Amino acid sequence: GSFLTGVAVVLACIGCDSAPPIPTAVVVTYGAVYQTLEGFGAAGAYDAAELAAFGQANPEIYDWLFGTPASGQGLGLDIFRIKNTYQHPDDANLAAIGSIVAAGKARNPDLKTELVAWSPIASLKSNGDINHGGTLAQSGAAYDYATYATWWADSLTVGWAGVGVTADYVSPQNEPDALTDYESCLFAPTENATYAGYDAAFDAVHAAIAA
Repeated sequence: GSFLTGVAVVLACIGCDSAPPIPTAVVVTYGAVYQTLEGFGAAGAYDAAELAAFGQANPEIYDWLFGTPASGQGLGLDIFRIKNTYQHPDDANLAAIGSIVAAGKARNPDLKTELVAWSPIASLKSNGDINHGGTLAQSGAAYDYATYATWWADSLTVGWAGVGVTADYVSPQNEPDALTDYESCLFAPTENATYAGYDAAFDAVHAAIAA
């Protein structure tokens, strides 16, 4: 008897909480554009040397990756996301990416590139390591945004330009709030005693590129 009474009480409580939803009016304005889709892309952040070597012997791989819809084959990739490894121990990756981008542009002249840093070079890191998080190193008592911005500008005008890659888009830091064992660098939205500020880093990089 007590078990049935308990079940009845539970069911009664559930019934009390299930009030009918309040109707909501939604208006969709098709003419209002809030975001533009620039294209369909993929990342070439890892194994670029392997892809470049395979593509040299099997160039049809680039047809399937970068072939346009008009060509009748391929994924039609039109944005290629690149990890900025300028002056990293594996910066031979630049030449491999250069050959991939050249092959892509030969098939799709409108191919765009986005350059993103997982980490700046070790000398610009508070932990002296491109891996394991850390933040920007300090010069004196201040985070060294100026040298960081110079590294970014040099990576574009010296490193990537040297292999024929011109970035259409730049994102200074991949996953700025994610501590990982691989390449990473942590930023707070605004600097504090522990982390450099992404806002200040972004402004410094923007100014260096513009200059």
